[in-house]
Amino acid sequence: MTVEVFTTDRCGACYATKRWLDNFGVAYVERSASDYADHLRLNLGHTKAPVVTISADSVDPTKPIG
Repeated sequence: MTVEVFTTDRCGACYATKRWLDNFGVAYVERSASDYADHLRLNLGHTKAPVVTISADSVDPTKPIG
């Protein structure tokens, strides 16, 4: 399983997401959302950071699941 966190500079939600993952010992790879903007928008439907992908599934940590 690979966890990727796509972030931007000065993003409070990005910082909180990384802190949460760190607190629970979840290993992740941080990537710049601006470097992957087209992929995030066109393939995953996300237009703002943070975006967390887990083995190709994506979730928006700022929205409730369900």
